[in-house]
Amino acid sequence: MYMNEKFLNYALQDEVTHIQDGEEIIIKKQDLGILYLKTGKIVANDPCICFEFDEFTISVAPGEYPVHISVAHIDDDRRVAFATMKFSDKNPVKWDMAFTDGEDLSKFEGADNDKFFGYGVDSGTGGFMDKTIADKIVVEELDLYEMFEKQFDDTYVYTYSYAMGNISGGTENEFIAFSSGYGDGTYPCYFGFDENGEVCALVTDFMVLD
Repeated sequence: MYMNEKFLNYALQDEVTHIQDGEEIIIKKQDLGILYLKTGKIVANDPCICFEFDEFTISVAPGEYPVHISVAHIDDDRRVAFATMKFSDKNPVKWDMAFTDGEDLSKFEGADNDKFFGYGVDSGTGGFMDKTIADKIVVEELDLYEMFEKQFDDTYVYTYSYAMGNISGGTENEFIAFSSGYGDGTYPCYFGFDENGEVCALVTDFMVLD
């Protein structure tokens, strides 16, 4: 299955240089804010379309967790290569693909291919949220882009933007959204585990790097 641990480790660094096709790409970390997970059941999806609203099989303790993006500086472009949520101050020593109930990773075992489970993007935007927020968006047919268009515009830097906010009347950030690499597609997520086998990070790979 598709998983590049070297790239996933890039997502945890403040700045790293990657050589691709003889060109130098600088990848810089940008903190976005703190995401509140009411239940600890994590959904990664396109928050403006919300194709997916099923949570990953791995959950974390309810609480607030920092989110950052890793922006690849490619010539004049600025592309979000990775999006990361951290659950502790430890770094991963092992990575596993994130998946939801009904997705069977065993069919990828032993296969020399680049297959993966991921979430679909149709608005050029990815994001993280709690299961309760994904359900609310679907049931109430909320349009997050319309609701937070000004924030997307205000944070825009050629060629990406981001937004975060609350849709339940509180002050916590209940979702965080960000541009997805080169735009629409399907993108995998991975959980990172520390030396004690505890989950410490979640990373979306927007497949900007070859």
